[in-house]
Amino acid sequence: MIKQYDSVQLKSPTKPALMDCAGVVVDVLTENPPFYIVEFVNSDGSTQALLDLGAEDLILISSYSPEPAAHHLGPAEIWRKLKQILAKR
Repeated sequence: MIKQYDSVQLKSPTKPALMDCAGVVVDVLTENPPFYIVEFVNSDGSTQALLDLGAEDLILISSYSPEPAAHHLGPAEIWRKLKQILAKR
């Protein structure tokens, strides 16, 4: 089951995985509203972050990149996408 949210797809309602048009996969690891632990995975590596919807803040937990990354989503871009997605859930 795949639901389309603008340019982002939400796969599997039990373990959400969000994929944007650039191929970045966002897994929602834990949900305890307003806090979400999310992981962004692409060919450049992965990043885990704590998303605080109440404070509209994104806190980096860990980041792994096997090579120098050609393109990383900036915090503002990540925040905009996640806020849009979570508002529709």
